[in-house]
Amino acid sequence: MVIVTERINRAIVAGLGAALMVTVGVLNQQQALAGVDFNTLGLLTGMMVLVAITRRCGVFQFVAIWAAKKVEARPWGILLMLAVVTAAFSAFLDNVTTVLLIAPITLLITEELDVNPYPYCSQRSLRQTMVVPLP
Repeated sequence: MVIVTERINRAIVAGLGAALMVTVGVLNQQQALAGVDFNTLGLLTGMMVLVAITRRCGVFQFVAIWAAKKVEARPWGILLMLAVVTAAFSAFLDNVTTVLLIAPITLLITEELDVNPYPYCSQRSLRQTMVVPLP
């Protein structure tokens, strides 16, 4: 119920639940560590580092400005251009990285054009999870 109401962060609830299971004796420490996929954690950490570096280099601003100029800042054009940019990034990067790269571009474009970002972000997340499920 705590996760559904989101009164406490999901990660904190999951960590407390895992600690409770080890403390109570449902699992021992070896079993608990066997359930952690360190390859996935390493991949996600690396992707977040990549996103942080590209953000500081101005890649997001460049792509956002380029995309908005190509479609003359029309809302439907921006939606189409975001789909094209997402497809281009997906051709070379995995899905988690693509989502981490496209989200800041979407928010930057909508912030600069002073439009509501929710329609752009919601369709992006819906399409990403329907077409290719995230790990």
